[in-house]
Amino acid sequence: AVHFAHHRRSWSIGVWSAFTMLISGAGPILGGWLTELGLWRLIFLVNLLLGPLAIAVLLLYVQESYDDEAPAELDMTGTILSTLTLLLAGFFFIEGPRRGFDDPAVLLAGAGAIIILPAFVWIEGHSDHPMMPLNLFRSRTFTGANTLTLLLYGAINTVLFFLPLELIQVQGYSESAVGIALLPMTLMLVGVSFVINRVVDRYGPRLPLICGPLVIGCAMLILSELEVTHGQDTYVQTLLPTMCLFGVGMGITLAPLTTAVMASVNEHYAGLASGLNNTVSRSAQILAIAAMGSMAILVFQNALLSDPLVLSLPDDARAFLLAESVRLAETPSPAGLSAQEDAALREGIRRSFSESIRSVMIISAALSIAAGMLASKLIENELPPE
Repeated sequence: AVHFAHHRRSWSIGVWSAFTMLISGAGPILGGWLTELGLWRLIFLVNLLLGPLAIAVLLLYVQESYDDEAPAELDMTGTILSTLTLLLAGFFFIEGPRRGFDDPAVLLAGAGAIIILPAFVWIEGHSDHPMMPLNLFRSRTFTGANTLTLLLYGAINTVLFFLPLELIQVQGYSESAVGIALLPMTLMLVGVSFVINRVVDRYGPRLPLICGPLVIGCAMLILSELEVTHGQDTYVQTLLPTMCLFGVGMGITLAPLTTAVMASVNEHYAGLASGLNNTVSRSAQILAIAAMGSMAILVFQNALLSDPLVLSLPDDARAFLLAESVRLAETPSPAGLSAQEDAALREGIRRSFSESIRSVMIISAALSIAAGMLASKLIENELPPE
């Protein structure tokens, strides 16, 4: 953004957001197609093609920018502590449902994350070369924008993680159809991102950052009420409008959010502010999916073990289902069931999984709506200075 004149930065950020999501939207389509062909391992080779291309474009067209006054010494202590915090928190949420939250390793990981996080903040406040200068958070807009990033990216990435599972395992979509089902969301996001910068240039980012998260939250609430449909054959009337609404909300929000971050700090800190905001968004993605995954498993287990058929099964069969329930909708049936019992159990597993997805969608919607409400209190209409 620092390579563009101040009056064109909102436009450049909007274009960047649009192209970022356009390329990201192609991922599920390509991934679904490769998965249907049994070539899903090729997904991991995509970066071998895109990586060199990105490096070439970077070297040929992007001018270097750096801070002459930046300290030469890296904040290795802060780097190690922040990484440990994310690692331990992720282990706690991911392994908790499988091992049990009373498992010593899980408890140790949770306690470690709780202890290390304030230690990291204290060290950053006393370091002469911090990776996260705390003085940046004196700006209410910078603090607010990063809080919104934490809530929104956590909610959005959680929904985009669980929605394909819902469509494939409950609604009966094929893998490639899921990628196509998400495409209208991406196209709406791209289209709105190109337009919303004009609103930001004229009125500032506050209004979009209030309205956008509320629209996203409404879309998530609609998704939480999605019943079992006839699959991709009824996509247009059951899912398409919600995907478009979701995309509009994201388009209203994402580019102005980046603009708010960049406009809230001195140009001297532009690179650092951008890096911190990216770190917050990636951390939100990791922690939210891990935490929501744990919650989804717990809701699924409770719903499944309360099913009348499951209650009538022998103790060893119920213990088997509990142990395998971390697989959610792919939980296998215990041995010894009749064909009728197995069919009834599969239906119960689908209902339980839908209930867990509903809980995820509702909590994600609450996070998005909370982000919009916080924006009304924390975001100021700071425009890039002339």
